[in-house]
Parts: sequence; structure tokens; C-alpha cells
Amino acid sequence: MSRHRTWRTRTAGLAVSGCLALIATAGVPPAGRPGQVEDQAAFLAKVAERLASYPDYKSWQAAVVTRQTEMDKTWRPQTVTVVTKRVRSADGVYEEEIGQALETRKGKTKDVTAAFREEARKEAERERRRHTDATRPRSGGRRTLSLTLKELLPFSAAQKDRYDFTFLAEGAPGRPGAVAIEARLKDAFRSKDTDAPPGGAGANAGSGREPGRRRLFNWEGTFVFDAATHDLLGLVARPAGKVRFVKRIELAADFVLLEGGQLVPRRVKTSVDAGFFLKHVRMETEEEYADYKILD
Repeated sequence: MSRHRTWRTRTAGLAVSGCLALIATAGVPPAGRPGQVEDQAAFLAKVAERLASYPDYKSWQAAVVTRQTEMDKTWRPQTVTVVTKRVRSADGVYEEEIGQALETRKGKTKDVTAAFREEARKEAERERRRHTDATRPRSGGRRTLSLTLKELLPFSAAQKDRYDFTFLAEGAPGRPGAVAIEARLKDAFRSKDTDAPPGGAGANAGSGREPGRRRLFNWEGTFVFDAATHDLLGLVARPAGKVRFVKRIELAADFVLLEGGQLVPRRVKTSVDAGFFLKHVRMETEEEYADYKILD
């Protein structure tokens, strides 16, 4: 397996289609004074209402800087690859235009741009074939980031009764006045959680399978909201149940609102420790998004 395969290909099926575009958590400043919540039930209701109000979008583009770090068994960095690119999702097809890719291993850096461009070209071709073949299921992936985010969050009317919510007294690191809520899947639902590897996310968590689609497994973690506007500021999430072949997967992200009201990821970190047969992947991927354009 080539070490030059892009992060998106190598972690396919291990995260919620990139979503997210799940924040780097290292070196965060001390927690600020938490936002005050007198009526927690009312706050949760307003959070659900605000999350449902964000405009959906299917076609978009952005500039992205990706830092992919491959780890050894003790989680020490072995290979670091930094990729600058423009990504675009339009008409159901996701594409990456690679600007530069530099790989550093054992103190030596080499340019692997050509390999990444070739992989991006092949992946775009596969995307186009999947889009034109109506008989093949589609995973949704980065083509609908807002939809993927809604599947991840546990605050909707359909999901909230499955979770216990705890408002954290210490607030959120580096976010004075923000409200941090820990969401934990109730034990009664935990044993029923799917153990299928992530990546084939369906649209209805816990509601069985749709033709050609896997059921979406449940997530839990810490979610941070603006105390006044109830906007989502950030999250750190992980699967609630055991995921087959996966020892650890964690998604962290912070978000920003565009002028059109769309909620988009700004910084993302994905950590994966998984094994498939003789191949083991230990990887951290950090992404920073900028220069968004919604194309709908």
C-alpha cells in the first residue's frame, strides 16, 4: 500500500466521511468562565432549534491545509505530510486540486506532489462514476457536510431521548462564556449500537437500514455552544459503542458561520487507531479550512 495515498483515501470508512470536518486540542488555553444556564431543558431546546435552522448546502469549495501524521506503536510521529489544496464538491462529485504535498520522514523532506495529484485524479474519476451509476449506493461524504454534521449531533427530537446531557461547570477551554455539554448515550441504547465500521453512514441513526446503506452508529462527546446565540462552536466526539476493527477514533472540530448563515468547519482533527488484517493504521490528521464558497 503506497504511503502517498491521500488522507481521505487512507482513512476512508474510519471517520464520518471527513466530515467534518471534526479542532486541534493540543496546547489549548485554560478554561474561561462558563456561560450561565438557568434552565437546562430550555437551553437544549433552543440548541436543537438553532441547529435545525442552519441552511443546508450540497455544493461548495474551500482552500484546505492538511497535516497528516503517521504514528508508530507508541504514538510517536514517524511521517508527517503537509498538503495544500483546493477542494470542491459540486453536482455530487468531490474533487481535490493539489497545490503542493511535502512528506517528512526521519528528518528528510521530499516533494510528493505528483503522487498526490495522481491519487486525487483517480479518486475524482471514481466519484464521477459513482455519481453517474444510479444503482450504486452513495455515502454522502464531504459532498454534504451540513447533513453529516446533523447526523453526528445528538440534540434533535429524534435523538435527544437516547442521551444523558451534563452541563460542564468548568465551561470550555479557551472559550469564555461558552456552554459545554457532555452527551452520553444511555446504556439501554448502547448495547444496540451498530459495530459496523464507519463510512457508510445512513440517514437515520438507530432506525434500521435503508436499501444500500448502513445504519449510522451513534456518537457521544462534548459539544460547545455560544451562550447567547446557541450556535455550535466546537465538538469532540467518538463512537458510543465498539466499532469493529477500530481501537480508537476521535473527531474534534470548531466551526464558523458564513455570511449566508451556513455552519462550516474551520479546523478539524481526526485521530484513528485501527487494524484491518495485516494492516494497522495509527494516524492523526489536522485540517484548516479557509476561503469558503457555497455554490448552491
